[in-house]
Amino acid sequence: MIPALILNCLLPLSFGFVTRHFPWSTIKNPEFTYETRYFWTRIDHFSFVNDDKFFIKYLINNESFTPGGPIFFYTGNEGAIETFAENSGFIWKLSQELNASVVFAEHRYYGTSLPFGNNSFKDRQHFGYLTAEQALADYVLLINQLKANYSCFASSPVIAFGGSYGGMLSAWIRQKYPNQIAGAVASSAPVWLFPGLSDCNGFSMTATNSFLKYGGENCVKNIQLSWSNIVDIGQSIDGKELLTHMFNICTPLTDVQNIIDYLSDFLGTISMVNYPYPANFLLALPEWPVKTCMEMTTPMCASGPVNIMPPLNWDLKSFSISCQNRFGVSPRVEWPKVEFWSKSVHTVTNIIFSNGEIDPWSALSITNNSYVPFATVINISDAAHHLDLRTPNSADPQSVVKAREIEKQKIIQWIKEWKLKYRLLKFFNGIRSFISLLDYLG
Repeated sequence: MIPALILNCLLPLSFGFVTRHFPWSTIKNPEFTYETRYFWTRIDHFSFVNDDKFFIKYLINNESFTPGGPIFFYTGNEGAIETFAENSGFIWKLSQELNASVVFAEHRYYGTSLPFGNNSFKDRQHFGYLTAEQALADYVLLINQLKANYSCFASSPVIAFGGSYGGMLSAWIRQKYPNQIAGAVASSAPVWLFPGLSDCNGFSMTATNSFLKYGGENCVKNIQLSWSNIVDIGQSIDGKELLTHMFNICTPLTDVQNIIDYLSDFLGTISMVNYPYPANFLLALPEWPVKTCMEMTTPMCASGPVNIMPPLNWDLKSFSISCQNRFGVSPRVEWPKVEFWSKSVHTVTNIIFSNGEIDPWSALSITNNSYVPFATVINISDAAHHLDLRTPNSADPQSVVKAREIEKQKIIQWIKEWKLKYRLLKFFNGIRSFISLLDYLG
């Protein structure tokens, strides 16, 4: 009865979905062709204690590139880079229209870019270099290396792209290195996920609103009733056995909280990737809990009379104790606010913050232009998690089509501005050299 209550209201919500508990299925598409390369980078960019180096993977395609054209640089996030490359078709399409080189860089500690190989998550002496700051430095050094090694890239403006955590990185790389990055598209980027910056109930309420919109009130009521039913049934050994069979669990259920955690995660995920067509995108993320315990600490709670998630409280002390017990580290919750400017982002320029209306992560994103008057905010109705970066599809809502066009025109503007600045810089450098020559000749 319980699975039926949930599934009956989920079916109209999405044509195809996956959760982070299932492995990615790589999309085989001739549209995505690239050469796999590696570059040598330091494990630690910010001290002189560890001089070791390791290889980071990146993917590159120059088929549409013309010398001096832009570089579209995807700031890789929490997973193997190939999957992001094969789920970001808008970037590929735009590269053909604007004669751009396409580069997808893998995030350290993900995919095959492991600083210490199989020991990369052995202890904090090994995984302590898994930070956004280190990853951003990797990306900027790769860009510098490409420009230094290939003359055709010397004057190329770099446009950063990213979705979700990758969107956070694309915003931050423009924010921190504006001399390197002409502009950034930060899609579904929850840059305010840190404690104290957003309502911890925001994620669950946005997911609830999505279910209300597409499933209706009865759908939400059925889900809410399911939680207490699961708890009641799971009080006895026979009840746990019944739940094991009802949900087709591989091993006998011993703790009802496990199934509740799984289902609540499932509900958030199905809302997040509620694309208008079938898709396989997410997977298990064993590295992410380590990262949340160090710098990407994200308060999540659930409350209120209408909420599809089971009641959940969050407090920093309990979370910190859990992190210490699991990984031997405690979150430094104030540092990211300093490093990434908290809500004092009113001076950022040339960044697009795009958000999907039905994406729960939008509750932790910048959705109001008043915070970023010199940047661009696009709130996309009927859109899920970074849908605007995916390959254009006939099933896409018009809101996504319009958002992509806005993004395209902004990118064209950034490219023109960067090239003008480059020409002016060359001109003034030429004058300076000429004056120096006259002074020398005397």
